[in-house]
Amino acid sequence: MENARMREVVFERAYPLALRSAQVRSAAAVVSGAVLVTDRADLEQEALTRIWQALSTYDPARAGLRTFIEVVVTSQFSSMLRSHRRRPRLESLDEQHVVGDGGIHETELRTDLRRVLADVSSFDRSVAFCLTECSAVETSRGMGVSRAAIYRAIGRLRVAFRAAGFAGGRRRCVTCRRRGGRRASDG
Repeated sequence: MENARMREVVFERAYPLALRSAQVRSAAAVVSGAVLVTDRADLEQEALTRIWQALSTYDPARAGLRTFIEVVVTSQFSSMLRSHRRRPRLESLDEQHVVGDGGIHETELRTDLRRVLADVSSFDRSVAFCLTECSAVETSRGMGVSRAAIYRAIGRLRVAFRAAGFAGGRRRCVTCRRRGGRRASDG
């Protein structure tokens, strides 16, 4: 019973610090453009929940409460921002589109993409559609298949796109013969 009361006291002391830390981090994420304003409250709530869960491991002999909270919030926000990072929003590849802001080039590209995807399996086509919105790992989870199956599909998609004339992506750097187009000194 004493341990539960102690945790409650620690939580009461931690809450204002945790709330402030989560608010500062979420505001910075919004200002930087990493998240939308509408996601800010969710990020703060997730951070506060994580702090509440982590308080059971807090050891005052190892660090002060403020430091502990800052470490937990920083770690949580880094993790959340990696998983919530904004990806370019693409319209569905399988819908009909009229010429938009991208002009005729966008329409031609969509037509070419539809043509290439028409020649692949329905599984590979589903993977391609999912990858326009999600990472390979998220696609794997969402489709309920192994990551290896997703990566094999990505390989088949690359072959199909290369065969259709969409070669590109990585290029060799002339000065160092490395893939990726950067010299070793560039990082």
